Amino acid sequence: MTFLFFLISFFFFFFFYSSSSQKICPNCGLQKVPYPLSTNPNCGNPDYTLKCHNQKLYFNALNGTSYLVLKINPQTQKLVIQTQPWLPNQCITQDFPVSEGLWLNQSLPFNISSQNTIFIFNCSPRLLVSPLNCTRSSLCHEYLEYSGRVDPARVLQCANTINPCCTFIAGGLPSAYKIRLHSSGCRAFRSIINLENEKPAKEWEEGVEIQWAPPPEPVCKTQTDCSGESKCEITEKGISRCICNRRYCWDHVLGVCSKKGISKTGFPVKISIGVVLFFVAAVVMATVTIGKSRRIRRKAEVAKKREELFKSNSGMKSARMFTLKELKTSTNGFSKDRILGIGGFGEVYKGNLPDGTIIAVKSAKVGNIKSTQQVLNEVAILSQVNHKNLVQLLGCCIEAEQPLMIYEFISKGTLYQHLHKESSNFLNWQLRVKICLQTAEALAYLHNSAHTPIYHRDIKSTNILLDDEFNAKVSDFGLSRLARPGLSHVSTCAQGTLGF
Repeated sequence: MTFLFFLISFFFFFFFYSSSSQKICPNCGLQKVPYPLSTNPNCGNPDYTLKCHNQKLYFNALNGTSYLVLKINPQTQKLVIQTQPWLPNQCITQDFPVSEGLWLNQSLPFNISSQNTIFIFNCSPRLLVSPLNCTRSSLCHEYLEYSGRVDPARVLQCANTINPCCTFIAGGLPSAYKIRLHSSGCRAFRSIINLENEKPAKEWEEGVEIQWAPPPEPVCKTQTDCSGESKCEITEKGISRCICNRRYCWDHVLGVCSKKGISKTGFPVKISIGVVLFFVAAVVMATVTIGKSRRIRRKAEVAKKREELFKSNSGMKSARMFTLKELKTSTNGFSKDRILGIGGFGEVYKGNLPDGTIIAVKSAKVGNIKSTQQVLNEVAILSQVNHKNLVQLLGCCIEAEQPLMIYEFISKGTLYQHLHKESSNFLNWQLRVKICLQTAEALAYLHNSAHTPIYHRDIKSTNILLDDEFNAKVSDFGLSRLARPGLSHVSTCAQGTLGF
């Protein structure tokens, strides 16, 4: 089996990848440095620079702070950095006096991922009236008291009746590029990756997850800067890059031009290829057959559960069940040029039905449990309401890997686009007052007139849509809460993007 694995690995590398790839940087101590990350000008991509010092790898942020890199995953294009240590006998982290927290350079291809749950400590009392969760139920208290990572004396300094601690989810602007500490705000922070409430605090993974954008082809000045599988050509942006030849394509993970086909070789090599392919084909066929049957069975079970869930909502009886095929047709295969917007938990596509109806299709991110729960939550909310200033749910699709929701298409975009001059239409004061009034009417309906009171919890200009006559339509109910009878209390704390 070891020899067979060696043959398969050799065949895959030799025939599918160019031998002259972009230079991968040497290890930094025990830490591998995959492409495009770079530790010196002669390897990797200089836009993805890290620092190797004393056999340890560091991520450089703005204002002179560096964070130790704990691990790197080139397949997901993410790395995890360690938060700064505490100052002695204080609830203050070392990056507070140096740089006022973690600040990323927005011109570089790094950003803080939305998988980080941020705890901020030793905060000003004024944050008690902010959109952040600074209540006693905030998970930051569970971290302080039960994680075993904070000594008892510091716990009292980090959160008390005067100086609270708060919790928020990173990823939305501005927290995609900074976690700010300030003397009039908070003075320390910690981050938990993929926080799971059901796990004890001692098992939470601490660190800040940073993701990077896929690197483009390398920059070149002459053909000598490129491998034999690429040519130095000027791109649309006027920058010369090593563009892969006709039978090759750019692999941004390995930093190579990957072959689309297999070139002709001598007879002995053909025999070796035949032997390897035979074993590979046998293993692949067996794996595919078993996997396919499992996927079909699992897909049928998931579809059945979803259908039962949707039908259990009486409001969904009149809603239409769309097929995945007709949604793919209407969105041109979920083409990127059909994307209307991208939120923290999925994308929204514009679609055209055969009868001429224009729709908006909302898709949760594949594999993201939170986004699936939010889409299903939105079904439960919208299936119970009917108001002229709430976005209308037309139907859903349960055949896709993640549930798809279909809404009426609102032509004028978001209020945010008009307020920040991303649209050519100018909103005069009369229209602005009208939009405010209609939004208030929609919220009043949710709070007082719906059968079960509903709290939206994420009202902001990006979640208010405008139709052809500039009528407001409140949307995005993924973070909403139902105040069901019998509950002792409901958390109405603001959720979603920090700052609203």
